[in-house]
Amino acid sequence: MSKKIEEVYPHLTKDFLEDEYFVKNKTTAQIAKENDVSGTAIRSLFKRFKIETLTQSKIMKQRYEFGDKPWNKGLTQETDERVKNNIEKSTNSIIETFKNGRVTWNKNKINIYSEEALEKMRLARLGKPSQHKEDCICPFCSSLFGKNNNFYGKKHTKETSRKMSITRGGTGEIQDRKLYPNYFLSIRETIRKRDNYNCQLCPKHQDDNDRALDIHHIDYDETNNEHSNLISLCHSCHPKTNVNREYWQSYFTALQISRNIYKGK
Repeated sequence: MSKKIEEVYPHLTKDFLEDEYFVKNKTTAQIAKENDVSGTAIRSLFKRFKIETLTQSKIMKQRYEFGDKPWNKGLTQETDERVKNNIEKSTNSIIETFKNGRVTWNKNKINIYSEEALEKMRLARLGKPSQHKEDCICPFCSSLFGKNNNFYGKKHTKETSRKMSITRGGTGEIQDRKLYPNYFLSIRETIRKRDNYNCQLCPKHQDDNDRALDIHHIDYDETNNEHSNLISLCHSCHPKTNVNREYWQSYFTALQISRNIYKGK
């Protein structure tokens, strides 16, 4: 009949292990090495004696409480050369993986997130500025923004726009602003004012967009310019409504009803 593990190591009592672990701050690996036993045996004894081991996060929290702060606490790449070198090394490593053919898992994929996941991501971004500054280069994928982008100030052809719309799940129909009724053009500012100049999806204020808010037709009928069918969206959120149109129509209709704005046909 095999012996119990505490009988095999009678000197490794509960009091001894707790003193080594909690008082002397030794790891289970250190206790095992100093007592010439395996790490598995020590962990088994901890489990048998119901001694709760600390997770890495708990260990770090305890160290912070005792004043043991990480060396880079409060330092930035502008104030410390080591931080700057670490960031550059990490960034260059990531850029190199993209140059070697790495592709993000969701590249060129559509409808990969559930509506619940999209809502969580939207809420997480509320009130936060764009991660890209104007005229910058993304340090991870090397994408160019602002004037650094070769397409800056240019527009897609109607055929390219049509293909892009279909690829993203749209209808392929290209809207021509010249076809909008004059009445619609004249009431856009009224709709923005009604919505307090906030995007009704993110909700970013117009002053943070560097351009006037777009006015979206909830039912996608450009001739239906009832105030209840119009809603303010920022330039970043408006293109999202070209995909899953039925969802967005239901979403904004429900929003207008909750705001006592909607008038059914």
